This record gives sequence, structure tokens and C-alpha cells, in this order.
Amino acid sequence: MTANLGDLIGKIFDNFKKMTPALIAVAFLSFLILFLPESILTKMNLNNLPERWTRIVGFVFLFCISFIVAIAVSPIIKYIRLKILNKTMKIECKKKIKRLNQTHKSLIAIALQDSNKSIILDISSGNTLYLQSNGFLFESQQIPIVEPNNKIFKIFALQPWLIDLYNEEPELFEIKIRR
Repeated sequence: MTANLGDLIGKIFDNFKKMTPALIAVAFLSFLILFLPESILTKMNLNNLPERWTRIVGFVFLFCISFIVAIAVSPIIKYIRLKILNKTMKIECKKKIKRLNQTHKSLIAIALQDSNKSIILDISSGNTLYLQSNGFLFESQQIPIVEPNNKIFKIFALQPWLIDLYNEEPELFEIKIRR
């Protein structure tokens, strides 16, 4: 059984998230002991704590606050990281589309015009292999269609990211006709 470091750290932080109310309570109590006015501490008989206990309470306060901040900030960091990743992925996808030749773009355009966003292609065609290996198409049908001339066809569907990008920026998929 192998476990990577990311999973281990994730499990540890998940356990700390369950302890957040307790951490907040301990942080609040240690804050009160450290920062309440002397008159209130005297009434509770906490004004004569030894120096060592005051240091321990201060350490507990800093420990609790640091974990609370880490637990609160980690989802924000994950959200920002995901947004950056999505943006860079979208830029890379646009570059991939711009590098396509006219034949590949026309095959994608035909599939985009289909109601199922799919196209029937020869599985041994270089264009099909290129579009499939570069992540534009995937096989949506496992059963091949065999023609009398021994050509094998399958139904290929467009990748979801390609459809989303087409809905956002259809001008990327325009085909330039040469005359």
C-alpha cells in the first residue's frame, strides 16, 4: 500500500478541520488570559501565573491561531490555484486549435454542427488518429461500422472542453477557404 505525501497532508488537514471549533475555543481562552486587563485577571485569580505558564499559554495561542489561519486560507489558495490552472489550460487549448490545419478544423466544424457533437470517421485515417491522439476526439462507440471495402468506421465525439470553447469563442473554429 503506497500513500503519497499530498494524500497524507490532506488527511491531516481534514482532521484539523474537524477540530476547528475546539481550536477557536482554546485560542479565545488563551487570548483572554494573555490580553485581559489586570483587574479582571485579579478577580479570576489568574494574575499570578508563573512566567512558565504564561509562555505556554502564549505558545498555545500562537499554535491555535496559526492552524485556524491555515485552515481558513487553504480553500482560498486552492480556489486561486484552480482558477490559474483553468486559465492556463484554456490558453493552451486555444493554441492547439490555432495549430490545426484546415482539414482538421473542417472535421471538427462538421462535428460541432451535428446535434450530438459527433462524427463518423475511418479509424485508420491519419486525420482521425491525429485528432484523437491530441485530445480533440474520443471514441463514443465501441462497435465498429465495417464497410464493404473493408474500411472500419466509428463514431467519434468531441471532447467537452472543445465544445465549451466553441460556445465561448466560435471564431476560433472558422475555416478559411482558399481560392
